[in-house]
Amino acid sequence: MTWEGDPRTSTAGWKKLRTRVLTRDRWICQICNQPGAGTVDHIIPASLGGGDDPANLQAVHDQPCHRKKTAAEANAAKAARRASRLRPPEPHPGLITPRGGTPSEGMRTHGRLSLRLCLQDPPACPDGAVRGV
Repeated sequence: MTWEGDPRTSTAGWKKLRTRVLTRDRWICQICNQPGAGTVDHIIPASLGGGDDPANLQAVHDQPCHRKKTAAEANAAKAARRASRLRPPEPHPGLITPRGGTPSEGMRTHGRLSLRLCLQDPPACPDGAVRGV
């Protein structure tokens, strides 16, 4: 894809750099290793801080190699933005522990309410335990 009219890629400096990178890579696509590459791609996207240093540039085919790579990078960025907007998962109410501690065996907690459940006959239940069904 050519960026005709783009102030960044229309300069003589960019055209010279582009030709240097394509020549360095012998016009071979660095993604599929086939000849005929005519596009220069940022290995680390400019949007993620990748610069125009030749070490960060590679020769690629415009279609399909560069377009697939760009689409994958866009989808990854979109997923990261979506994930950052989500609320963190809340713990299951049965796993909530009182004030950072761990519930003792047989103790169920929910919010600030703690109940001791006893599944044995009432005489065998400890004091303060609620008979469970």
